[in-house]
Amino acid sequence: MWINRRLRLLGALFVIALVAAACGSDATTTEAVDAAQTEDGAMSDIQDDEMEDHDGEHEAGEDDDAEHDHGATTIDVDTSKPIPEVAITPDETDEPGVFDMTISLADFTVTPENVDGDPVDNEGHLHLLLDGEKVERFYDLERQVNVPEGDHLVEVELNANNHLAYSIDGVPIRTGITVSGSGHAEHDDGPDASDADVTIIAILEGGNVSLEGDDRVKVGLDDVVMIMITADVEEEAHLHGYDISTNVTPGESAVIIFSADTAGRFEIEFEKSGAFIAELEVS
Repeated sequence: MWINRRLRLLGALFVIALVAAACGSDATTTEAVDAAQTEDGAMSDIQDDEMEDHDGEHEAGEDDDAEHDHGATTIDVDTSKPIPEVAITPDETDEPGVFDMTISLADFTVTPENVDGDPVDNEGHLHLLLDGEKVERFYDLERQVNVPEGDHLVEVELNANNHLAYSIDGVPIRTGITVSGSGHAEHDDGPDASDADVTIIAILEGGNVSLEGDDRVKVGLDDVVMIMITADVEEEAHLHGYDISTNVTPGESAVIIFSADTAGRFEIEFEKSGAFIAELEVS
């Protein structure tokens, strides 16, 4: 818009110059130039104002973009309210590499019944991490942890119902300790369906998991466990702790068969959706 005004000004100057030349009046020319300069100064002010308005609109747009971050992994707590806290105490068992963990919470309530729901201040569930990687989601205040040989960082993190980690200024609320273990025994593909001592049948349909039996399954040490899984979507079923997984295709059954040769509690879940399938208690 200011460009059009500048062009009109130049045209006016050209006409004035022709008239002044014809009349031979220096005073007329001087007055015309002064008037043109005055108008030019006013136009410069208008241009500056318009550019400032444009810059302000651009900055506002950048702020709007900043508010729409769809890749969030944490949710900051309301620091005007009591801030939730977590602590863990390890107790080494007679089994090498196996630790009993006691979890202590302050201003935080574990609510398994609300998992996948909207976040509610100071409630949710816990995540167990090994060396910075998630091992499983859990809800108990006592947990058995298996670690491989060497020194490893075991952490417990507080998570909201929608699985985002509670945080303070973007830093997740978690606590950790370093423990040493001797490692897991090697797992092979030896057992087959005919060897199964325990069978778990799980179905994922419409985002909900249904089981034949309880979702807390007690298994004897060295029992052969068979897990049969079907789903109405592409998924990956994962047995944490033993680190055994299988892909699930709609219309087909996927099977995991293994020998439960490591004691402890181990969660089975669908990796893509995070849907809980069952927990194995091996003892």
